[in-house]
Amino acid sequence: YAGCYFGTNVDAPGIATANANLARQFNTTYVEAWLIYRLNDDIAFISKVSLIIFDVAMVLSLSLSITLASSTFYYIKKATTLSSSYRSMQMTLLKAVSLQTLVPFICICIPYFYVLNIPFFNVSSPSPFLDFFTLLHALFPTFDSIIIIALMKPYRDGLLFLLMRSK
Repeated sequence: YAGCYFGTNVDAPGIATANANLARQFNTTYVEAWLIYRLNDDIAFISKVSLIIFDVAMVLSLSLSITLASSTFYYIKKATTLSSSYRSMQMTLLKAVSLQTLVPFICICIPYFYVLNIPFFNVSSPSPFLDFFTLLHALFPTFDSIIIIALMKPYRDGLLFLLMRSK
């Protein structure tokens, strides 16, 4: 929160005009959002620092997730005292948790990474990309639920029971 607040709380000349134009574009009187502005082909220093911190946090969290998942996979495979059913259950849970980590990364982190870093390269983003990323972000909860239902037998059975019972 502090990064968003301080990184976007910039008092540069032209910000008030840009806010007024943005509010007019969306037919409102006031814009309340964390926005990063490119004024005169430059981004405020504090905004640049915030963007770099957000990028590092995303990369570190993905790296940590991959490291923990691969380490868990290795030790589940290496364990000699696990029964085959327990090992199978652990692998299913690991797959579910790994996919539940991958889905937010694809649906949220990659779009944010793209949208937030475009200003660094002075490139205007094509609208189809932004439309696709908006759709991807909106579908994230659906994908997350589908993964759990598909991988976890009790949830699958419960869904089938509910669907069959209603007919």
